[in-house]
Amino acid sequence: MLSGILLFVAACAQATPTPPPTPEPTAVDYSRPGLLVTTQWLEERLGSPDFVLLDARSAERYGRGHIPGAVLIDEALTWEPESQVNRIVGPPDVTKEVLESLGVSDESQVVIYDDSGGLWAARIFWMLDYYGLQRIAILNGGFPKWKTGDRAVTADVPQVSRGNFNPVAQPEKLATQDYILERLDDVNVGICDTRSQAEYEGTDVRSQRGGHIPGSQNVEWLVNLNPDGTFKPQPELEHLYAAAGLNPDKEVIPLCQTGVRSAHTYFTLRLIGYPQVRLYDASWEEWGNDPSTPVKTGPGKPGRPLHRHH
Repeated sequence: MLSGILLFVAACAQATPTPPPTPEPTAVDYSRPGLLVTTQWLEERLGSPDFVLLDARSAERYGRGHIPGAVLIDEALTWEPESQVNRIVGPPDVTKEVLESLGVSDESQVVIYDDSGGLWAARIFWMLDYYGLQRIAILNGGFPKWKTGDRAVTADVPQVSRGNFNPVAQPEKLATQDYILERLDDVNVGICDTRSQAEYEGTDVRSQRGGHIPGSQNVEWLVNLNPDGTFKPQPELEHLYAAAGLNPDKEVIPLCQTGVRSAHTYFTLRLIGYPQVRLYDASWEEWGNDPSTPVKTGPGKPGRPLHRHH
C-alpha cells in the first residue's frame, strides 16, 4: 500500500510542470556588462591565468560542494577590528592580508558568487571596488544557477599562490554620517533605504531607534531580483529607481542596517550605469544608535514605488 502511494506521489510530481528558468542576460543587456557574468561565461574561463573565483557562502556550504577552483572568503575577516559599529570595512592592511591569501592581485579578474541572490557577493564586490580593484564581477544567479546546468561541483579545496594586492581607498564610493548630514537638503543627492518597509517605517526596530533618514526613499533590495535569484533586466531596474525619484543624474547613497543589503543596491545601480553611488557603510547600525541624528517614522514622502515585491 505504501509503495503504491509513493509511486502515485512520484508520478504526480513528475507530471507537475516546472516554470522555465529565467534566461540569463547577455553582456549587452546592462550599461556595465563586465560587472555581471553568466554561468556559461564562467565555465569557459575556469582555470584561466589571473582568474580568482571567490565563494561568499558559509564555510559549511562551501565544504559540501563548490564551483571547481573557488576559494572561500570569510567576510567577517574583512571588518574593521576596532570599530564600535558592526561590519565596517577594515583598513587597507587587513583587506590586503585577506585578499592576498586568497590569490588576489591588482591585475586579477575576480568573480564572486553566493547562494543568496548576490547579497553577500555584493558586499565583497563593494569592498573590492572601494579598494580600487579594477576587474570584479558577480555570477548572475550564483551557485543555484550554476547547479541547474549540471555543471561540475567539487569539495576539493584548491591550492592558490599568494597574490599581490595593493588596496587604495576610493573615498567617492563611501558615504559617512557627516557626509549625509551635510546633504539632507541637497536635491542632487538621493538616499536609498534598502531595508524592509517595516524597518523603514519604524515598526521593526533593530537599533536604539527605528525609522528612517528624513527624505530617504525606501526601495527594498529584493526588488532587484527575479524569483530565481538572477538580476532583473536593466529597463525594469531603471523604472524601479526612477519611480522613487532616484535618477542617474543624482548621487545615490544606499543604506540598510549593516551595509550588506545596501551593497546589493550599490552593485545594482553601478550595473545599470549610475555614475555616482556611495555606500553608507555604517548604515542604520550607526544612524539609529546615535541620538543626535534626525529620524522619521511612518511612510516616506511621495515618490516611493507604489508596488513592492518581496
